[in-house]
Amino acid sequence: MLSDAHAAWLAAWIDGEGSVMLNKRTYSGNTPQTHNRTAYPHYRPAVVVACFTYEPLRYAIAAVVPGQVYQHRVGGDPRTPLKRSQWTYRWNVSQIVEYLPQVLPWLVIKQEQARLLLRATKIKHSYVPGSRERDAEFRASLDEIYLSIRRLNTRGRTALVEGGDAE
Repeated sequence: MLSDAHAAWLAAWIDGEGSVMLNKRTYSGNTPQTHNRTAYPHYRPAVVVACFTYEPLRYAIAAVVPGQVYQHRVGGDPRTPLKRSQWTYRWNVSQIVEYLPQVLPWLVIKQEQARLLLRATKIKHSYVPGSRERDAEFRASLDEIYLSIRRLNTRGRTALVEGGDAE
């Protein structure tokens, strides 16, 4: 259980430097890894708590809540020694289910995306393969959530490109 202070702090990171996504991947069955799967979209919930270049921050965030830390280079090839390192701190699905509801009340910019993502995780966890109608309904629900989150995540960039004000 997160304290209110920690939940608010994590929400600030998610709103400012993070992202809330439902990633979509389609298995075509054309590769050895997917030859036994039929062509269908696979959805994976993702919350990036923060991307940062100050390494000690990863320990501060990890002290509050567990997550996966990925290191990569800013601006190019990781083998290039002149590029700065960057760390991305992510939650897996079980961490999303556990911690995102606690952070949700504190989110401002990404609150709607978080609500939709939690709805998608409930749909995925309750899904039992069965009839074609039920499978189609399941996919349609996740497609709708995927498109909604995507639209919400691009609304500021779209407004800027069109010459309007970003929200």
